[in-house]
Amino acid sequence: MKTKQMFWGIFFLTIGILLLLNNILEQGISLDGVYEYWPILLILAGASIMVKNTTLKIVLSGLNGLILAIMLYSLVSAPFGFFRWDNDTSYDYSSAAEHLMDYDSTIQSVTLNLEAGAGAFAVNSDSEKQYSVDGKGIFKVSTHQTDSALDLIVRQDEIDIQLGDGKEIQNFINIALHNNPEYSFNLALGAATANLNLGNLKLKDFSLKTGATSIDLTLGMPSRTIYDATIEMGMGSVSIRVPKEAGVKLDMELPLSATDLSDFTKVKDNTWQTDNYGTAPQKIHLKISGGFSSLRVSRF
Repeated sequence: MKTKQMFWGIFFLTIGILLLLNNILEQGISLDGVYEYWPILLILAGASIMVKNTTLKIVLSGLNGLILAIMLYSLVSAPFGFFRWDNDTSYDYSSAAEHLMDYDSTIQSVTLNLEAGAGAFAVNSDSEKQYSVDGKGIFKVSTHQTDSALDLIVRQDEIDIQLGDGKEIQNFINIALHNNPEYSFNLALGAATANLNLGNLKLKDFSLKTGATSIDLTLGMPSRTIYDATIEMGMGSVSIRVPKEAGVKLDMELPLSATDLSDFTKVKDNTWQTDNYGTAPQKIHLKISGGFSSLRVSRF
């Protein structure tokens, strides 16, 4: 058996068992905080590179698949609370106040700066307001406007509420934006789960720095000829959707990763691009780097 087969076999087997047990057991399965030990994956990957024994390589590969599956389950389940808690117990804590700004047609460009630690985050483009920010936890919203440019700054203060049974309530922030201006994004997240639906926005540039993460990202068309979308991550799972109309180039430095780039053609080491990259009038340059990750890039 090849090491790749062992890795993916153990990975999907473990994920399947965890999800099945979570649905069967009354209180589900809680693995909160396990993802913080993701550097173990780097240690095992380094060991598998050093050893020459084929059998040992296969064992280490399977162990990597097992640990990655457990950590991704821990990462995805903790912030959003996708998996159920005790149904006989109810918890209540106050939501943060909603922050919003009426639409201003004179604003032509917006820069969103989001700084947050652990939690769940969502950004979308379905607001009739200039922006609205709401959620649960403690965060601060400020703005700075110069002529037709608006800086929107969202900073989160970490809150860790311990419940009686040892579970925790995590932070959540939802940001809705108007789709008329062009946008720049500067996002810095800790251990996070994020759904970033920017498909209807005109983008000038995009930057995301994050630690252990699970990201679902949809990018929009360039507001001009081309923009850079840069992602720096530690350990996690990232799914990216890019518009078919744009030519996309991907520079990737993920030495310990599982990738799905079926819509791309490899042009040289660590560089991939779509078939229309040379002819498309508008382009996106993806730059992704990180540790042990799962990456999927597709077109819509």
